[in-house]
Amino acid sequence: MTAIDTIGGTAVSECRGFGWSALIRYIYRFYCRRNCHRLIFGTSEVLLTIGLGRSNDVLIFTGLGRLLQAGGAVSKLVRIALRLCYRGQSIISLNSDDQRYLSELFSTQAHLINGEGYQFSGHILSARPRRPLRIAYVGRLLKSKAVDQLISAVAGLNGCRLTLIGDIDFGNSDGIDSTWLGEQIISSGGRIEHVGFIQDVRSVLHDIDVVVSMSIREGLPFAVLDAMDTGCLAVLSPVPGHLAFEGMDGIIFTETAMLSSVLQTIIDSPEKYFRFNPNFRKDACRERFGYSHIATSIETILRQLVMCEDLKNFDAYEQQT
Repeated sequence: MTAIDTIGGTAVSECRGFGWSALIRYIYRFYCRRNCHRLIFGTSEVLLTIGLGRSNDVLIFTGLGRLLQAGGAVSKLVRIALRLCYRGQSIISLNSDDQRYLSELFSTQAHLINGEGYQFSGHILSARPRRPLRIAYVGRLLKSKAVDQLISAVAGLNGCRLTLIGDIDFGNSDGIDSTWLGEQIISSGGRIEHVGFIQDVRSVLHDIDVVVSMSIREGLPFAVLDAMDTGCLAVLSPVPGHLAFEGMDGIIFTETAMLSSVLQTIIDSPEKYFRFNPNFRKDACRERFGYSHIATSIETILRQLVMCEDLKNFDAYEQQT
């Protein structure tokens, strides 16, 4: 939205999600501002509005997820619908793999930005680790994010504790079983805790040593950026979105099958993994993924896509926070 404000356009916040009320709001907004350029921010917003789009719109996909990447009938229908509804809009993605996928899907060259823009704090970070090693997961408790395997791995290790930050997605077949989770928490003897959804994740991560994310796929995860901002070591699966952090200090890539042994190695020899300077790393992340950098990137792309005198006619649609 900062990019839209900078060029003098109108930022319009809408609630994310599907449903008749959301659809009616979008139709009304699009009808009232039908002569303007429109920037649609978020994959769910794009899916909801692409059928109403025009060629001078800009679509930002914030992550493809299982819906577009899976091989089932529903995913195939969604991809077909997207191709049929495509009107030549400009496409922006958050990682290079999604960029390639979307370029092939729409037969056009998708643009690339480094995430949604993150507000890094100015806190000076303290040294880590502290014993026992404190591990955290941030996000919905889903099997596709290997949360169940992370819990099982920690349950079999000594010298560490696990904090799960996020809700159980009860209506999702991909969600982990709440009864099983409760049993694991009880049997862990206090080494595993589930604190649920927390608005200020960073306030918890300041007391965490290692953040683990074993997702099958990511756009560019805020949980990892939270880890960068709070000085945590990050253990990540080598998937799109995570690979945007490749080459940075304090990042370990591993397959889920090796997670238990990797965590054991960190517990046994923490000095090998916590040699990096977390403040230098945060500065590097700020230059690449920071809010102002992403706003400038979006502004630059918009100026390339339309005539300069048309920029004030851009409307931006995003989720309401």
